[in-house]
Amino acid sequence: MRHRTILSCSRAALLLGLAFAGDVRAQCPNNDAFEPNDTCATATPMTQGAYVAVMTDFSEYDNYSFVVPAGGAFDMESSSDDWGAVADLGFTLYDGTDCMNGVLESTVASFTFGALRWENTTGADAPVTLQVRAAFTHPGIQCVNYSLDVELETADCVATGGADVYDPNGSCALAAIIGDGLISDLYVDSGYDPDYYKLAVQPGQALAVDLLFDDADADLALEIRRGLKQCEGQDPEPGGDDFVAVGHATPGGKSAVWVNDTGLAWSVFIHVDLAGFPVAGCGLYDMRVARFDAGIGTPYCFGDGSAGVACPCGNAAAPYSGCANSRGHGAILTANGTASVANDDLSFRVTNGAPNQPFLLLQGATVIALPFKDGVLCMGNPTRRLEVVFMDGAGTGATIESVVTNGAVLPGQTRQYQAWYRDPLSPAPCTARSNLTQALELVWE
Repeated sequence: MRHRTILSCSRAALLLGLAFAGDVRAQCPNNDAFEPNDTCATATPMTQGAYVAVMTDFSEYDNYSFVVPAGGAFDMESSSDDWGAVADLGFTLYDGTDCMNGVLESTVASFTFGALRWENTTGADAPVTLQVRAAFTHPGIQCVNYSLDVELETADCVATGGADVYDPNGSCALAAIIGDGLISDLYVDSGYDPDYYKLAVQPGQALAVDLLFDDADADLALEIRRGLKQCEGQDPEPGGDDFVAVGHATPGGKSAVWVNDTGLAWSVFIHVDLAGFPVAGCGLYDMRVARFDAGIGTPYCFGDGSAGVACPCGNAAAPYSGCANSRGHGAILTANGTASVANDDLSFRVTNGAPNQPFLLLQGATVIALPFKDGVLCMGNPTRRLEVVFMDGAGTGATIESVVTNGAVLPGQTRQYQAWYRDPLSPAPCTARSNLTQALELVWE
């Protein structure tokens, strides 16, 4: 909600639509759940979030107390229903909880919408009191419903200044061109200034996107879209301007994977936004992007619950990957080369594993789905341990030994493969300190 002093008609409509959905107006002339809060001494303790309240007597004040983090900010937006009632509300932010230490900020709503912001430069956490009053009344009217959307920004949020190095990238036409890797210190502002990123995904490639953020500050939405040719001055292609993956919640944020099996190269857009409305909290995040060869084989037993068994401690991840690990996303197993005994050129690769940790490539002859360690074991007896590989600092590693020899495979056999890797890093999602990728099934020729 940074730097917004004028509310657009569309935002006004959205605020009203949320605050008074379900005919909340009907709660007038009854008291709301925050009463009694007519004085500073009886101010209702609050945290950041969205609230709907009612003012039943225009001679009364509603008082709410908050604690603003040191170096952070108090940021509020409001709307009232103006249901033949109050044309404007007044807001005063007082220092302390007795309304005697001075006024920090004060404003009167413009028509039915208002905004108030104060940055805490005192050097310590600051208790404050927000006082809401009727600025103007209509004769014969006794009550008004209003909403409060309050954000208590941290010092890190304030330090962003409402932008990052990729701004302006608030539309697909302004999408920032990015490559693979970890991008830190990103910021999405207010839910009305989303972030767009653009990159090319070739046929047969998979794109994995992980958002890393503290959902106590703000929840973020993640979408992967392909096409969007209108953003490049071209006519949209039928079937091309569509969502191909939506972010799945993980312990560390959101994760999404898309495999380009269309046979065409695509300009792909990553769309990041604040989730929900109204929004509370700032949109600080890091983003990890990886493109890799989707390879051969049939992937199955994903850590999104589709395997028929949940990840062991609620550590679900995106489709196509295993259960979420300490980095907040699932590891992915791919196979390259051919499933030909004669060629003997098959190799396996793990992406998004734990940095600088080993993985063990497993081979099985039956399909199962059992909770195991921090993941799901997807292949069973008879099983073989094929090769140990140490992953690099990005959590990536590939096998080099002969799968044909180590797996003793023959033409016509169907085998399942999965990587089991150490994950001792903090914060570990569960307690076992190891996890698994999703599985791949191959038919040998």
